[in-house]
Order: sequence, then structure tokens, then C-alpha cells
Amino acid sequence: MARLCQRRGAIFAALQAGFPDVAYETYGKPSPYLIMEGLERSAVLAKDAVFIGDTPATDGQAALAASVPFVLIRRPVRAVVAMNGRQGQ
Repeated sequence: MARLCQRRGAIFAALQAGFPDVAYETYGKPSPYLIMEGLERSAVLAKDAVFIGDTPATDGQAALAASVPFVLIRRPVRAVVAMNGRQGQ
């Protein structure tokens, strides 16, 4: 049975399970690829940019790998509860 992969999505996990011999590369965080692509397309140097995120393990690591300063935001507890589908807390 195929296992769903965190941060990769169900569709990717299904493709990976159906085609296990196919080489692949993912571009999601914590890979710096998307940050570096954004810097290149906007002609901005890493030292002149800042990456804002709410998850140090993915957002922060991607920023570090791209040599971009990282700003961690903390969401209010009520917002996190609402995003997780739990009401009334």
C-alpha cells in the first residue's frame, strides 16, 4: 500500500506509487528552488530580499538554503484553530 507523503500531496504520492522507477525532483519547501526562481525572475539579490513564513522547518529552511533573511510570523491561536477546522476554542 502506498503511503501519502507529507508536503507532497495525494496526487504526487499516487504518481510515485504508480511509477516507482521514474526519477523525480520536487520543488516544494524546504527546497530553495522556488525562492531562487522568484529572485531571478524579479532581478532581486538574496541580500535585498526577505522571506516571510509561518513554519521554520519548511519556510525557514528554504530561506536559509537560498541565503535569504527569514521572518517568522506567528498566527493568533484563534486563526490556527479556525484553519484546522476546530471551532469554539
